[in-house]
Amino acid sequence: MSKNEKASLSLKSVIVMAISLLVVTGIVVTILSTKMDTIKVMYADGTEVLKSATTVEVNNNEENNDTLNSILEDYKPVTEKVIKEEESIPYEVKTKDLSSGAGETKESIVQKGAEGLKEILYKVTVVNGNEEAKVVIAENIVNEPVDCVKVIKNKEVPVVTSRSSNSLSENNSEDEGGSWSGKKLSKSAGVVKASETPSGYRETYYNLNMNGCLRAMGLDQSGYSVRGDGVKTYNGYVMVASPNLSKYPKGSHIQTTLGMGLVVDYCPSGALDIAVTW
Repeated sequence: MSKNEKASLSLKSVIVMAISLLVVTGIVVTILSTKMDTIKVMYADGTEVLKSATTVEVNNNEENNDTLNSILEDYKPVTEKVIKEEESIPYEVKTKDLSSGAGETKESIVQKGAEGLKEILYKVTVVNGNEEAKVVIAENIVNEPVDCVKVIKNKEVPVVTSRSSNSLSENNSEDEGGSWSGKKLSKSAGVVKASETPSGYRETYYNLNMNGCLRAMGLDQSGYSVRGDGVKTYNGYVMVASPNLSKYPKGSHIQTTLGMGLVVDYCPSGALDIAVTW
Protein backbone atom coordinates (compact mmCIF):
# COMPACT_ATOMS: atom_id res chain seq x y z
CA MET A 1 0.00 0.00 0.00
CA SER A 2 1.43 3.36 -1.02
CA LYS A 3 1.92 6.25 1.40
CA ASN A 4 -0.86 8.25 -0.33
CA GLU A 5 -3.33 5.38 0.05
CA LYS A 6 -2.40 4.99 3.71
CA ALA A 7 -2.90 8.74 4.29
CA SER A 8 -6.28 8.70 2.52
CA LEU A 9 -7.46 5.73 4.57
CA SER A 10 -6.35 7.36 7.78
CA LEU A 11 -8.20 10.60 6.93
CA LYS A 12 -11.39 8.67 6.12
CA SER A 13 -11.22 6.93 9.49
CA VAL A 14 -10.85 10.22 11.31
CA ILE A 15 -13.83 11.73 9.44
CA VAL A 16 -16.08 8.74 10.16
CA MET A 17 -15.16 8.90 13.86
CA ALA A 18 -15.81 12.64 13.93
CA ILE A 19 -19.23 12.27 12.28
CA SER A 20 -20.15 9.51 14.75
CA LEU A 21 -19.20 11.81 17.62
CA LEU A 22 -21.28 14.65 16.18
CA VAL A 23 -24.33 12.41 15.85
CA VAL A 24 -23.94 11.21 19.44
CA THR A 25 -23.67 14.77 20.75
CA GLY A 26 -26.82 15.89 18.97
CA ILE A 27 -25.31 17.70 15.96
CA VAL A 28 -27.20 17.13 12.72
CA VAL A 29 -25.04 16.37 9.68
CA THR A 30 -26.31 16.81 6.13
CA ILE A 31 -24.32 15.45 3.19
CA LEU A 32 -24.21 17.91 0.33
CA SER A 33 -22.05 15.79 -1.96
CA THR A 34 -21.38 12.09 -2.11
CA LYS A 35 -18.23 12.64 -4.11
CA MET A 36 -16.60 15.71 -2.87
CA ASP A 37 -15.80 17.03 0.14
CA THR A 38 -18.60 19.35 1.38
CA ILE A 39 -20.99 18.69 4.25
CA LYS A 40 -23.35 21.03 6.12
CA VAL A 41 -23.26 20.81 9.89
CA MET A 42 -26.29 22.14 11.82
CA TYR A 43 -25.78 22.73 15.56
CA ALA A 44 -28.48 22.50 18.22
CA ASP A 45 -28.88 26.32 18.36
CA GLY A 46 -29.72 26.41 14.61
CA THR A 47 -26.31 27.56 13.40
CA GLU A 48 -25.24 26.04 10.07
CA VAL A 49 -21.67 25.75 8.76
CA LEU A 50 -20.08 24.11 5.69
CA LYS A 51 -17.31 21.61 6.23
CA SER A 52 -14.93 19.90 3.78
CA ALA A 53 -14.57 16.17 3.93
CA THR A 54 -13.76 13.16 1.79
CA THR A 55 -16.51 11.03 0.33
CA VAL A 56 -18.81 9.86 3.12
CA GLU A 57 -21.99 7.88 2.82
CA VAL A 58 -24.69 8.34 5.46
CA ASN A 59 -27.99 6.51 5.27
CA ASN A 60 -31.19 8.07 6.55
CA ASN A 61 -32.50 6.32 9.60
CA GLU A 62 -36.31 6.28 9.27
CA GLU A 63 -36.68 4.70 12.68
CA ASN A 64 -34.79 7.61 14.29
CA ASN A 65 -36.92 10.13 12.35
CA ASP A 66 -40.12 8.51 13.66
CA THR A 67 -38.78 8.69 17.19
CA LEU A 68 -37.92 12.38 16.77
CA ASN A 69 -41.39 13.16 15.38
CA SER A 70 -42.98 11.36 18.31
CA ILE A 71 -40.93 13.41 20.77
CA LEU A 72 -41.94 16.66 19.05
CA GLU A 73 -45.62 15.70 19.15
CA ASP A 74 -45.44 15.09 22.89
CA TYR A 75 -43.59 18.35 23.56
CA LYS A 76 -45.79 20.83 25.43
CA PRO A 77 -44.60 24.45 25.47
CA VAL A 78 -45.35 26.04 28.88
CA THR A 79 -45.59 29.78 29.48
CA GLU A 80 -46.48 31.87 32.55
CA LYS A 81 -47.88 35.38 32.64
CA VAL A 82 -49.32 37.85 35.17
CA ILE A 83 -52.69 39.48 34.46
CA LYS A 84 -54.77 42.08 36.32
CA GLU A 85 -58.54 41.91 36.65
CA GLU A 86 -61.11 44.13 38.40
CA GLU A 87 -63.88 42.79 40.62
CA SER A 88 -66.77 44.55 42.33
CA ILE A 89 -67.25 44.34 46.10
CA PRO A 90 -70.91 44.00 47.14
CA TYR A 91 -72.29 46.39 49.74
CA GLU A 92 -74.15 45.38 52.88
CA VAL A 93 -77.70 46.37 53.80
CA LYS A 94 -78.13 47.47 57.40
CA THR A 95 -81.51 48.09 58.99
CA LYS A 96 -82.18 50.21 62.08
CA ASP A 97 -85.47 49.56 63.83
CA LEU A 98 -86.54 52.81 65.50
CA SER A 99 -90.19 51.84 65.87
CA SER A 100 -91.93 51.74 69.23
CA GLY A 101 -93.38 48.29 68.58
CA ALA A 102 -96.93 49.61 68.46
CA GLY A 103 -98.90 50.79 65.45
CA GLU A 104 -98.13 50.63 61.76
CA THR A 105 -94.51 50.99 60.64
CA LYS A 106 -92.76 51.93 57.44
CA GLU A 107 -89.25 51.39 56.08
CA SER A 108 -87.21 54.06 54.32
CA ILE A 109 -83.69 54.26 52.91
CA VAL A 110 -81.58 56.96 54.54
CA GLN A 111 -78.33 56.04 52.78
CA LYS A 112 -78.00 54.41 49.38
CA GLY A 113 -75.53 51.55 49.00
CA ALA A 114 -72.65 51.59 46.53
CA GLU A 115 -70.46 48.72 45.38
CA GLY A 116 -66.72 48.85 45.96
CA LEU A 117 -63.93 47.90 43.55
CA LYS A 118 -60.78 45.81 43.90
CA GLU A 119 -57.92 44.84 41.59
CA ILE A 120 -56.64 41.24 41.55
CA LEU A 121 -53.29 40.04 40.15
CA TYR A 122 -53.22 36.44 38.86
CA LYS A 123 -50.35 34.19 37.74
CA VAL A 124 -51.64 32.21 34.76
CA THR A 125 -49.97 29.03 33.43
CA VAL A 126 -50.60 28.27 29.75
CA VAL A 127 -49.79 24.85 28.25
CA ASN A 128 -50.05 24.38 24.47
CA GLY A 129 -52.11 27.56 24.29
CA ASN A 130 -54.61 26.40 26.94
CA GLU A 131 -54.94 27.93 30.40
CA GLU A 132 -54.06 25.22 32.93
CA ALA A 133 -53.79 27.14 36.21
CA LYS A 134 -54.75 30.57 37.61
CA VAL A 135 -53.46 31.61 41.04
CA VAL A 136 -54.11 34.85 42.97
CA ILE A 137 -50.84 36.55 43.91
CA ALA A 138 -52.08 39.99 45.13
CA GLU A 139 -55.23 42.03 45.79
CA ASN A 140 -55.74 45.80 46.09
CA ILE A 141 -58.96 47.54 47.17
CA VAL A 142 -59.52 50.62 45.01
CA ASN A 143 -62.86 51.73 46.49
CA GLU A 144 -64.50 50.52 49.70
CA PRO A 145 -68.21 49.64 49.44
CA VAL A 146 -70.79 51.94 51.03
CA ASP A 147 -73.45 50.29 53.18
CA CYS A 148 -77.13 50.74 52.40
CA VAL A 149 -78.89 51.96 55.56
CA LYS A 150 -82.61 51.46 56.10
CA VAL A 151 -84.71 52.78 58.98
CA ILE A 152 -87.93 51.27 60.27
CA LYS A 153 -90.17 53.71 62.13
CA ASN A 154 -93.78 54.20 63.12
CA LYS A 155 -96.06 55.98 60.73
CA GLU A 156 -97.12 59.33 62.09
CA VAL A 157 -100.78 59.74 63.04
CA PRO A 158 -102.21 62.86 61.34
CA VAL A 159 -102.90 65.71 63.73
CA VAL A 160 -106.55 66.75 63.64
CA THR A 161 -107.76 70.19 64.80
CA SER A 162 -111.19 71.01 66.15
CA ARG A 163 -111.81 73.25 63.14
CA SER A 164 -111.39 70.51 60.53
CA SER A 165 -111.42 66.76 60.20
CA ASN A 166 -108.59 67.00 57.70
CA SER A 167 -104.97 66.54 58.68
CA LEU A 168 -102.81 69.63 58.92
CA SER A 169 -101.66 71.20 55.69
CA GLU A 170 -98.00 72.18 55.59
CA ASN A 171 -98.98 75.39 53.81
CA ASN A 172 -101.52 76.46 56.50
CA SER A 173 -99.51 78.74 58.76
CA GLU A 174 -102.22 78.77 61.44
CA ASP A 175 -101.75 75.04 62.00
CA GLU A 176 -97.98 75.10 61.86
CA GLY A 177 -96.37 73.69 64.97
CA GLY A 178 -98.89 70.89 65.31
CA SER A 179 -100.55 70.33 68.64
CA TRP A 180 -97.72 71.86 70.72
CA SER A 181 -99.30 74.55 72.84
CA GLY A 182 -96.19 75.80 74.58
CA LYS A 183 -93.56 78.29 73.50
CA LYS A 184 -92.51 78.01 69.87
CA LEU A 185 -89.26 78.81 68.15
CA SER A 186 -89.29 82.04 66.16
CA LYS A 187 -86.83 84.49 64.67
CA SER A 188 -87.49 86.96 67.45
CA ALA A 189 -87.21 84.36 70.22
CA GLY A 190 -84.04 82.90 68.69
CA VAL A 191 -83.78 80.04 71.20
CA VAL A 192 -86.20 77.89 73.17
CA LYS A 193 -84.81 76.38 76.36
CA ALA A 194 -84.70 72.59 76.73
CA SER A 195 -87.18 72.75 79.61
CA GLU A 196 -89.71 74.43 77.28
CA THR A 197 -89.55 72.01 74.30
CA PRO A 198 -91.37 68.69 73.69
CA SER A 199 -88.08 66.92 72.89
CA GLY A 200 -86.21 68.04 75.98
CA TYR A 201 -83.48 69.58 73.78
CA ARG A 202 -82.72 73.26 73.38
CA GLU A 203 -84.03 74.51 70.03
CA THR A 204 -82.15 76.86 67.70
CA TYR A 205 -82.46 77.61 63.99
CA TYR A 206 -80.20 77.86 60.94
CA ASN A 207 -80.56 78.79 57.27
CA LEU A 208 -78.92 76.29 54.91
CA ASN A 209 -79.80 74.93 51.48
CA MET A 210 -81.01 71.47 52.48
CA ASN A 211 -80.57 69.87 49.04
CA GLY A 212 -77.08 68.74 49.99
CA CYS A 213 -78.37 66.96 53.11
CA LEU A 214 -81.12 65.25 51.13
CA ARG A 215 -78.67 64.12 48.44
CA ALA A 216 -76.36 62.67 51.10
CA MET A 217 -79.28 60.61 52.40
CA GLY A 218 -80.32 59.49 48.91
CA LEU A 219 -83.71 61.18 49.21
CA ASP A 220 -85.79 62.55 46.35
CA GLN A 221 -85.41 66.34 46.51
CA SER A 222 -88.84 66.92 45.05
CA GLY A 223 -90.26 66.70 48.58
CA TYR A 224 -88.28 69.77 49.68
CA SER A 225 -90.45 72.86 50.28
CA VAL A 226 -90.76 75.92 52.52
CA ARG A 227 -93.81 76.57 54.69
CA GLY A 228 -95.51 79.92 54.92
CA ASP A 229 -93.73 80.65 58.23
CA GLY A 230 -90.30 80.08 56.62
CA VAL A 231 -89.74 76.59 58.04
CA LYS A 232 -88.09 74.18 55.60
CA THR A 233 -89.88 70.84 55.28
CA TYR A 234 -89.54 67.48 53.54
CA ASN A 235 -92.84 65.81 52.66
CA GLY A 236 -94.50 67.83 55.41
CA TYR A 237 -91.88 67.12 58.11
CA VAL A 238 -89.79 69.90 59.62
CA MET A 239 -86.17 69.36 58.61
CA VAL A 240 -83.85 69.39 61.61
CA ALA A 241 -80.25 68.71 62.63
CA SER A 242 -80.06 66.03 65.32
CA PRO A 243 -78.58 66.91 68.72
CA ASN A 244 -77.67 63.23 69.26
CA LEU A 245 -77.15 60.90 66.29
CA SER A 246 -77.00 57.82 68.52
CA LYS A 247 -80.52 58.48 69.77
CA TYR A 248 -81.85 60.32 66.73
CA PRO A 249 -79.96 59.18 63.58
CA LYS A 250 -80.63 60.58 60.15
CA GLY A 251 -84.06 59.55 58.90
CA SER A 252 -85.60 59.36 62.38
CA HIS A 253 -88.32 61.66 63.74
CA ILE A 254 -88.29 63.99 66.71
CA GLN A 255 -91.00 66.33 67.99
CA THR A 256 -90.25 70.07 67.80
CA THR A 257 -92.16 73.17 68.86
CA LEU A 258 -92.90 73.76 65.14
CA GLY A 259 -94.17 70.27 64.28
CA MET A 260 -92.84 66.74 63.80
CA GLY A 261 -89.22 66.90 62.72
CA LEU A 262 -87.24 64.72 60.28
CA VAL A 263 -83.52 64.39 61.04
CA VAL A 264 -81.48 65.16 57.91
CA ASP A 265 -78.39 66.76 59.48
CA TYR A 266 -76.29 66.85 62.66
CA CYS A 267 -75.83 69.71 65.13
CA PRO A 268 -72.46 69.41 66.94
CA SER A 269 -73.50 71.91 69.63
CA GLY A 270 -76.07 69.46 71.00
CA ALA A 271 -79.06 71.64 70.17
CA LEU A 272 -82.04 70.65 68.05
CA ASP A 273 -81.36 72.91 65.07
CA ILE A 274 -84.34 73.69 62.83
CA ALA A 275 -83.92 74.58 59.17
CA VAL A 276 -85.61 77.87 58.26
CA THR A 277 -85.27 80.82 55.86
CA TRP A 278 -84.91 83.41 58.63
